[in-house]
Amino acid sequence: GTPFTKQSTGPDLTALFLCSEGTMGVITEITLRCEFLPEDIWTIRCNFSDEAVLQSIHEEVVKNHIDLYSFEYMDPRMYSCFHSGNKNMLLLLQTAGSKRDAEEQMKKLVDVLKELNPLELVYTNDPAKTDEFYAERSNALGAIAKADRDKPVLIQFDPVLPLPKFALGVRKMRELAERENLDLIVYGHAGDGNLHPTFIVRDILEDKIKARNVIREYDSWIEGEGGCYSGEHAVGFFMGRSQNELRPDVAHYLKVIKSAFDPKGILNPGK
Repeated sequence: GTPFTKQSTGPDLTALFLCSEGTMGVITEITLRCEFLPEDIWTIRCNFSDEAVLQSIHEEVVKNHIDLYSFEYMDPRMYSCFHSGNKNMLLLLQTAGSKRDAEEQMKKLVDVLKELNPLELVYTNDPAKTDEFYAERSNALGAIAKADRDKPVLIQFDPVLPLPKFALGVRKMRELAERENLDLIVYGHAGDGNLHPTFIVRDILEDKIKARNVIREYDSWIEGEGGCYSGEHAVGFFMGRSQNELRPDVAHYLKVIKSAFDPKGILNPGK
């Protein structure tokens, strides 16, 4: 990196190294530029029975020029891990900025959400209360691991879709899982279009193969919808699958770049 905010002297090697998970080189020193924290953050917690509102929320946020700080989604199956028998989804939305701007954005967002008939809607800018609102989301992975004692294997991936197609992506994923009789939990970063579908399966080869085949089918479908098979986690060992989804020319250049920095393939082997 550089000690200034602008530089235009060639390709962004800093980003290349930071996103390579040690496959290009070893970073020995990093200088960070810290962003200012927002003066105020409002958090809205709401429950809905119909996942179709996801589409409406994305549309209304754009229509009303609402600047979301974050938007988290937890499907009914995920939410029921914390509240047995509950069949509603949980949404967590935040606005941030100056005290006035954050509150104004929050009020606009509350009006939008109320029009969609939430089962519950509460909001706060108190940090302690915000932590309470996020209790389930903060413990998502632990809850999934305990979701079904007879199915100890979790198979998760992280596709990303254009925001207008986020709800469609959830629906399609569920259709494929139901077709193959697979236990599925979906949660994710709705504000980024990033899903975390998670299959809960028995520790037998048949179930693992079914989950793998559904993931590959979803990969192909999502590409046709303008999305990508991975929004966050494609670099590590998972890259073996994602390499198959890359266009040949892209895969070629990635290999050329890797060999330029590491011709002997000794950096972070296997990735």
